[in-house]
Amino acid sequence: MKASDLPLVTAIVVNYNQSRWVLELLDSVKQQTYPNLELVVVDDCSSDNSVQIIQDWLDKDWPTAKFIRHSLNKGVCRSLNDALAIAKGKYISEIAADDIWLPEKVSELVAFIESLPDNVGVVYADAYLIDENSNPVPGMFIPRHRPEIQNPPSGDIHDILWDGNFIPAQSALIRRSVYHQVGVYDESLSLEDHDMWLRISRQFHFAFYPTPLAKYRLSACSMSGSASGRVSMSQAFRQMLVSHLLRGGVPPRLQQRAAGILYHQAVAEYRAGGPQRRRLMWQAARIRPSLKSACLAVGCFLGVPYRAFDLDGTA
Repeated sequence: MKASDLPLVTAIVVNYNQSRWVLELLDSVKQQTYPNLELVVVDDCSSDNSVQIIQDWLDKDWPTAKFIRHSLNKGVCRSLNDALAIAKGKYISEIAADDIWLPEKVSELVAFIESLPDNVGVVYADAYLIDENSNPVPGMFIPRHRPEIQNPPSGDIHDILWDGNFIPAQSALIRRSVYHQVGVYDESLSLEDHDMWLRISRQFHFAFYPTPLAKYRLSACSMSGSASGRVSMSQAFRQMLVSHLLRGGVPPRLQQRAAGILYHQAVAEYRAGGPQRRRLMWQAARIRPSLKSACLAVGCFLGVPYRAFDLDGTA
């Protein structure tokens, strides 16, 4: 079979200050056994020499690749959206510049998803763990993130995802048509993959492929690799929870928690005189109705200073 007879897959690489590892990743993309592969690389305004390293590699090894270079740092979500805007593949596979694909990653997942019905929007596999020097680390991606998951699920996984992300983005393959239905990445959020998996899983099934197909790097700069990173992830999850609450996509067991987070965010914005105070207070009063929230919402709308309500420090 000719390469052109196989579905086109767009490989999206996002890089930010990963000059130490980006060549190893790009080589792993080049070494894919799947022959019909489009490459899109996005550099999000790196301050190291990543751009030159990437450009030199592309000139020599993949001159037809598309290279997007941001002049300002715009974040992962904007980087992915810029790449998706020019991607032509039937399937999309995304990877950060510090991770690695195994050679059969794309070919095995394409064959797998092609055998499944169209209601399967994402196929995924587990990933090995490596350290900053690319040495193996005990364990695997999914057990590291969700130790209670003994058998990674297939089918409707939406409710399971609300207890925490476990889908390795570097080991997933996504139907391009999925984005037409659920939209692109939410650039107001930092948990880009978890938010996207939740949105996709509301409309599509996922399917687990039993062979690990990538390597996930544990480093000091990764969000899960440090105490500060874990705090950031917790804050990002709270932000994502509120975002889904406002869209009507939070399961009943989490709605009270999400409403409480929204209320406290609204009060903090009102107290600080922030630009979003009116919108947030009205949303909080609608989703968590009470006499106090209604009074705060009306007072905020009328321009009454927050301190007028904060007489006993309980608002």
